[in-house]
Amino acid sequence: MSYDKAKYHYGADDFPEELPITQGGVHMAFFYRWMLEKGFAGEDLLEDGADLLVKIHQETEDYSVLDLLFDFNDGGLMDEDFNQEGAEFADAYYDDTSVFSKKYGSYLQDYSGLDLDLLEGAKEQSYYYIQFSDQNYEKAKVLLDQRYQQFLKFQGN
Repeated sequence: MSYDKAKYHYGADDFPEELPITQGGVHMAFFYRWMLEKGFAGEDLLEDGADLLVKIHQETEDYSVLDLLFDFNDGGLMDEDFNQEGAEFADAYYDDTSVFSKKYGSYLQDYSGLDLDLLEGAKEQSYYYIQFSDQNYEKAKVLLDQRYQQFLKFQGN
C-alpha cells in the first residue's frame, strides 16, 4: 500500500516551479524520520540501506531523511518501508478514511495545522514552502508522539 508520493505534490498544478522537487516530500520526511526514530524501519531499509541509516544517525548536514526518502524510497512511502507495528500506525494515521483518523485526525490534516517555519523568501503561506529543519521536525514530533499514544489506547494497548 502506498501512503504518499512526493510526485503527487511536486507534480500538482499549484506546485511553485521555483522550488526543488524535494519540497514535495518535506511533510513525508518528518513522518519518516519519526518512524525511523521509533524503530519502525522496514526490512529492506535495514538490510539494503543500513549504510544510509548510519549517515542519518551521524546527524551531519551531509545526509538527511529527506535525502533518504528520495534516494532509497524514490520519493514515496509504502507499507513495506515500515515493520508491522509501524505499518499498522501508518495505516491508521496516514489514511484519512481510517476509523482512527476520523476520530483523532490524519497526518496530513494535522500537519497542515502545525505552525511551521517557512523557507526564507516564501511567496505564500503554503505547505510547499515549509522549511525542512530540525526545529520544524520537533514540532511535528510532538504531534506524532501524541497521535501514537492515542493510537496505542485506541488499539487497547
